[in-house]
Amino acid sequence: MNMRSISELQFEAVWKSASEETREEVIRYWVNNRLIPQTDSPERRVQEVIYVLRNSSHEVVGVSTASKLYLNFIGHHFYSFRCHIHPDFRGPAVDTQLLIKSKELLESKHKEGKEPLCVGLVVIVQNEEINKKWNYAVWPGVDLTFIGSDEKGNHIRICYFEGIKI
Repeated sequence: MNMRSISELQFEAVWKSASEETREEVIRYWVNNRLIPQTDSPERRVQEVIYVLRNSSHEVVGVSTASKLYLNFIGHHFYSFRCHIHPDFRGPAVDTQLLIKSKELLESKHKEGKEPLCVGLVVIVQNEEINKKWNYAVWPGVDLTFIGSDEKGNHIRICYFEGIKI
């Protein structure tokens, strides 16, 4: 079943407030879709969930996460952003909306002083199709700037939260 409209999805903000039921649903989603490497713990990673994406039946069909990462060459902490959307629910602007909403939530926590350490987001784009088609230096709408590629050729992009001084 391919999604026809982003309006069919619900974006549920759960950063540091997910219920036990939501955490279990997210772990099931990851396990069923083989998304967690054996070297990682789903119980640890579920603590990093920002948004849960749900379909009209209230099933988890996507997740965004963030973990703190220090970038030596920049000299600051960033949130390392990841997301996955089930292939049946990928559609125009779904990933962009998940990224924008996640960034806005983390930025608001930063401004409130609840998450003061990180100055923005870093994204390692592992989707080859996105790397080929979205090759703008700065992605419109999300302001992610290309800063290089990793050893696998994945684009590395960053954005700063509003008002950050370096």
